[in-house]
Amino acid sequence: MREVRAITITIKGESADGSKKNPDAPKPEEENAKAKETTKSSAQNLSSWLVHRTLSEAESQLKIAAEYEFSKYYTTHDDYIGQRNFEIAKACVDIAVNVGTSIVSGAMVGASAGPVGAAIGAAAGAAFSGVNLALQYNRAMERQQLTVNQLNAQLQYTRQRSGYSLTSGSVGEDK
Repeated sequence: MREVRAITITIKGESADGSKKNPDAPKPEEENAKAKETTKSSAQNLSSWLVHRTLSEAESQLKIAAEYEFSKYYTTHDDYIGQRNFEIAKACVDIAVNVGTSIVSGAMVGASAGPVGAAIGAAAGAAFSGVNLALQYNRAMERQQLTVNQLNAQLQYTRQRSGYSLTSGSVGEDK
């Protein structure tokens, strides 16, 4: 035999006059309040972003102007050793700022998991920053070694062409 199934739909909150009211539906006042809240938070996010962007741009312009003035001073005074020392100090400060930023960013990302997550995030930020510094150092050493090898090859070729002896130092013998 064939089985007959019936589906029954029940509407909650139906009044006697047939109008349908859903008590779970949000009230218009609540919807307006949520929309105003969303608008306020969007405006706050936008203003926060604009302030951050403005401060970043001002910092960048100030840094460029300061570097220009320092470079101009060292160049006009022929103080190349001072300029070299300044560049080294600037590089050290940049490295320290980058490492600090990595650690703080890692801690902020991990903070959503609590204090342990913040510690793990900070450690991960420090590790990634350390790996990045090691890679940069290795690249710089490879470039330096390549330059030294290139200069040595040029010098050896020039000495050989001129007849300069590499063993006795005289010209014309022991090529």
